Amino acid sequence: MGYFPNMTAWECWATDNCAKCAHWPQRDDDPACPVEKAHMLYNYELCNDTESPGAVILDMLIPRKKGELDNAKCALFQPRHSVTEKHLKDWEKYKAIMAETDKQIKRDMTAKRVQREKDNSPAFVDPRDPRFIVGDA
Repeated sequence: MGYFPNMTAWECWATDNCAKCAHWPQRDDDPACPVEKAHMLYNYELCNDTESPGAVILDMLIPRKKGELDNAKCALFQPRHSVTEKHLKDWEKYKAIMAETDKQIKRDMTAKRVQREKDNSPAFVDPRDPRFIVGDA
């Protein structure tokens, strides 16, 4: 079961797990996370009772990291809105690419405008304008 010697340890672990999980309540009136509730209710009394079915269940929900003093990720962890770290990294890459593309489009449009001004040609050509009719009318 998850071991949290104090509330600071719990808050640090919860920030990296619970706050990013779909089961974590978003508003005060949302139901509590069942894993958090089970640990808050039974962790203290079951922490030294390795044979208790309740302790076994708590061990499965928030396992301890092998050979470490830290807790592993919650077994029921589900990314909120199915957004993972990879999604966030990909989104940052996408925004960077789009910003660069936007800059390139602006550079191209500016170059075209400068060229039009240099050629003294109108930005838009009306096909009915007699100056632009080619051949016999």
